[in-house]
Amino acid sequence: MADPQPVEAPRDFAAAVGKVVVTARMLFVYPVLLSWTERTPTVGEIVLVVVLAGLSLTALLRWRWMARFIRSHPIVLSLEILAAVSVMIPAGIDSPYLLYLSTSALLIGILTRGLGRTLLVVTLLLGYAISSLITTSLVTVTVPEEFLIRTGTSLGGLVLLSVLVYLGSTIDKLQDRVDRAVELATQNTREAALGEERSRVARELHDSTVKSLVGIRLLAKSSTMDSSRTESAVQLIADSAQMAIDDSRRILADLRTEEVPPLWPSIRRVGEELTALHGLPVSIEGDTTAEPTCRIRYGVRKVLEEALTNAALHSGAERVTVQAALAAEGLQIEVVDDGTGFDPGDAERGGHYGLAGMRERAAALDCLLRIDSAPDAGTTVRLTVPLALLETTSAEVPFGGAGPAPLPAPALEDDVHDERVENGAADVGTRAGT
Repeated sequence: MADPQPVEAPRDFAAAVGKVVVTARMLFVYPVLLSWTERTPTVGEIVLVVVLAGLSLTALLRWRWMARFIRSHPIVLSLEILAAVSVMIPAGIDSPYLLYLSTSALLIGILTRGLGRTLLVVTLLLGYAISSLITTSLVTVTVPEEFLIRTGTSLGGLVLLSVLVYLGSTIDKLQDRVDRAVELATQNTREAALGEERSRVARELHDSTVKSLVGIRLLAKSSTMDSSRTESAVQLIADSAQMAIDDSRRILADLRTEEVPPLWPSIRRVGEELTALHGLPVSIEGDTTAEPTCRIRYGVRKVLEEALTNAALHSGAERVTVQAALAAEGLQIEVVDDGTGFDPGDAERGGHYGLAGMRERAAALDCLLRIDSAPDAGTTVRLTVPLALLETTSAEVPFGGAGPAPLPAPALEDDVHDERVENGAADVGTRAGT
């Protein structure tokens, strides 16, 4: 069975929009500078504009880090909003600073959720309303029409900011739906591939092994009805049994090569899928020549796949590295990310079954699993596969350790087992004949 083709993942739409918004925010500094040709800015206003422009440039260059930081500390965005509102008071509510606040409204909708979004929206709208009242009170209104125009401008600004927050939240919801749809499509693709393999095995069994067994049953039945055909029937039964054994070996060999592929190409494929789905670069470094035995290879892959998936979904990391090294105690595989990190003890006590499942699977494989992490310090998942559970080892093991000889392939074990069974059957037949 050919490997299922990974589902083509869309771009991270919300991140792309966020970068465009930040770029627009930097461009909006230009009309602010032009407005200074008509009035003299204060020193405080100049400093705030420089700081806000620097923050925008940082967000553009380090978007993933900045987005993660704002989600964890929304108060930073509220301070930025208050700074923009404070410089808007001397410049006026119809100044270019309104454009800057508009980009802040979009970022609130894209980057924040729940209570944090509510507090930021209140800060934004209340700050703009207060700046409008102060600006209006500082200007002497000579005609009623001018007062109506200023009031309409203030209300229009409030409506504009509210609509932009809603637009940003819609983009965030759309990104969630796209992510869920891609995840579901990937899962369906894998399940369809598994169903295809099951159908293939059923077809192979029906067309070969089952037919051979039916033939054996019919031959055995006919030999009991006609004693003159016993000798020829026994030979035919032996031939049919051997054919069934050969067919079963062929089917099992196909399962071994296709259902338990080599570890490192599988991990590379998982990394490519995570990069396509989440935009997270995954690199593989170190000694990738050592392979776990066929018996535990699937379990090792699932542990590493869970660690990579957790890094992509929950850590907010900008890069994940898979490092492999052959040491005296075995093959050490580390999954290292530069994300937010967490307290492993609190995570497991909080009902995070993924970590508990990784530990249980590693224990069932007779492997060692260690998870090192702390808040804001990244995460390292280290899986140690003992030398006895490796099919291939390096010529020299570091630190003076001596690796065991390569284990025999499972197919050879099956051959020995089958030979013993056949020899046993022959012995039984000889004793029966005597």
